[in-house]
Amino acid sequence: MEIAIAEVYARGLYGAAIDAGKTAEVRDELHQLESITNQNKMFCRFLQDPAISKVIKKEKIESIFKGKITDEVLHFLCLLVDKGRVALFHQITIEYDIIDDHEKNVGEGVIESAVPLSDEEMNRFNEEISDFYKKKIKLHNRVNKDLIGGVRIYAEGQLMDASLRTRLEQLHQKIRNSAV
Repeated sequence: MEIAIAEVYARGLYGAAIDAGKTAEVRDELHQLESITNQNKMFCRFLQDPAISKVIKKEKIESIFKGKITDEVLHFLCLLVDKGRVALFHQITIEYDIIDDHEKNVGEGVIESAVPLSDEEMNRFNEEISDFYKKKIKLHNRVNKDLIGGVRIYAEGQLMDASLRTRLEQLHQKIRNSAV
């Protein structure tokens, strides 16, 4: 339920960002604000405290952020305070990213490897997987010590398994089947 509500707010903010031509700027600001709230738990508690009036919260938001962030994000924060939805800020940021990535034809994936991949290797895999899916895919490297070699790529709801372990298991199965 909270994800659905967060998506509605994210879509509203995304629409305002499109109208202002600031989708990337709003996205960056959301992440910066998320970082601020993660580092300053007192501020986060202040914004969520029902004992503090909404007027005081909005005045504080404006005094801290006016002129430092876009009007769209500033007004959005005040809207979250008015509607009592500040606790959804993290999920709204996630949903905004999903919407923005979808609109820009960008996807994400994970590439598992036995050892960390170099920047050069990651760039090569990012290019190849993006070419395969005909859209920009941002891969994140995750080390999996169970892999002997090779990689597993999870992207767009699919698994591409080019791991040595899988190849050996397939070879073992072929040998087993031909022995019967």
